[in-house]
Amino acid sequence: MSKSLPARPNLEHLKNQAKDLLKTCRTADAEALGRIRANHPDYSNAAEAEVRAAKLSLSDAQLVVAREYGFASWPKLKEHVESLQSDTADPMELFKRAFKTDDAVFLRKLIELFPEMKEKINE
Repeated sequence: MSKSLPARPNLEHLKNQAKDLLKTCRTADAEALGRIRANHPDYSNAAEAEVRAAKLSLSDAQLVVAREYGFASWPKLKEHVESLQSDTADPMELFKRAFKTDDAVFLRKLIELFPEMKEKINE
C-alpha cells in the first residue's frame, strides 16, 4: 500500500527521507532493509543478508521513497511535486529556488509555464 503525499509536498523533505533511509540501511536496520526489499525491484526477491551487503546508493533510496508514494521513479515523483508547486507558489520564488538549487530542468519548465518571467530574468 502506498503512502499519501501531503497536500503541499516538499521536495527537500522527500530528499531528506531518502537520505535517512540510506543511513538506516547502512546500519543494517531491519525495517529499512525491509522497505528496500518491498519497494526496490532489484531486491524484491533478495534475502535480507543480500540487501544488507548491497552497496546501496542515494538513487536506490530515492527510488524506494518514490515507490512508497506510488510513483514508478524518483524523477516522476519530483516532476509531480514540482508541478504542484508551480500551480500554487509565487513564480518568482520558484525561479529563485530553481536557480539556488541549480535545477536547470525545473528552470526551463518554469520558463515554459511563465513566459512573462523571461523578461524579468533578462532585466
